[in-house]
Amino acid sequence: MSADIVRHAAALMRERAEATQHSLGWYQVNAFALIGFPQQDRVHIASWHPNAVLAVAMLLDNEANAMESADEGLAVTPYNNARRDLLTDIARAYLGDQS
Repeated sequence: MSADIVRHAAALMRERAEATQHSLGWYQVNAFALIGFPQQDRVHIASWHPNAVLAVAMLLDNEANAMESADEGLAVTPYNNARRDLLTDIARAYLGDQS
């Protein structure tokens, strides 16, 4: 279950990041000034370059695979439950109502 949520968040992150890479410059701080975002919001949004989002999605996918391997008894050691909870919380926060 946790692996499914984490994998779903990763897929959505990847889908959104890949869709935006064709609109060059959208992630720059000044691009958000035109639509009225406060400076601190513009800086935060612009810091999540599509390549950074793709890297996080890859990390989440890898962790989801590790969770499943542990759940299926294929891993040498059990998956750390605190790590599972943290990654699931991150995925749920990203997904919002979709989780």
